[in-house]
Amino acid sequence: PIIGNIAQVADTVVYCVGEMSNETPWYGKSDPRPDIHYHALGAELIQGPGQTDWGEDISRRVCALDASCDLLILDDNMENPSYGLGNFALKAKEHGAKVLGSPHGNQNFGGPHVLNLSHVLDYTFLMGEKECRYYKDRDIICFAGGIPSADRLHPKLTTYTQDHILVIPNFLGFRKTATPHCSYTMGPELIELMELQELQQKMALPIVFKVKPRFDEKKHHSKDWKGSEEYLHESMPEGLDYRIVTDCDIDELISGSSCVISSASTLALRTLIARVPTIVLKG
Repeated sequence: PIIGNIAQVADTVVYCVGEMSNETPWYGKSDPRPDIHYHALGAELIQGPGQTDWGEDISRRVCALDASCDLLILDDNMENPSYGLGNFALKAKEHGAKVLGSPHGNQNFGGPHVLNLSHVLDYTFLMGEKECRYYKDRDIICFAGGIPSADRLHPKLTTYTQDHILVIPNFLGFRKTATPHCSYTMGPELIELMELQELQQKMALPIVFKVKPRFDEKKHHSKDWKGSEEYLHESMPEGLDYRIVTDCDIDELISGSSCVISSASTLALRTLIARVPTIVLKG
């Protein structure tokens, strides 16, 4: 609970904006925000502007928030222009603040999440030393932060079982837009290429698909769309023993995996930290 620890040594204000604001309707099955807010114990929690729809411009409302502070920490999705966090950070710097921000998830070198806001960041946490070396010529101090919350997945700290085969898609096949960087999306064609029935027959284990709920899902399908789970159900070969999960304890899911097949994602890094045999899908 890093926010709670910071609040013990300094006056701390947490602005919940965008998807973290209670103004934004949660789009998964289980809303994790109350738990996140609980771990901010000791900090002043302020519900900032939310979004009724993905991409709604809330930048003016965000920039109207009080930016007077000594240290501003931007957490995740900070490059989203609809949030206006870049201008908010510049406003904080006018008050003499230092700005720390972490990029969004896993990314290629030269990805926009670090570069777009490097002009406002003083410090940033990256995955490892290789990334830090790549960005060393930029006017920003980089730290190899890894994924601290994944430390508990170390084999010395967790009991592992082999209850299932875990498949972690990134984008699903109905998303024909907004995925130009993806050669493959999870749908009938990719599922057939993965030969899951043959793998299941060999390992004699059920398959679990971990699907990420997405706020912008409704923008990528027809009006009669029933949801991501329904799409996957319709994509499965007959006779496959599987289930689909969305919001869940991901570390518990990983620790119960015999092996993992994943898109290139932060969750795949967690499975590698756990030393669970992992196949990463190229593209």
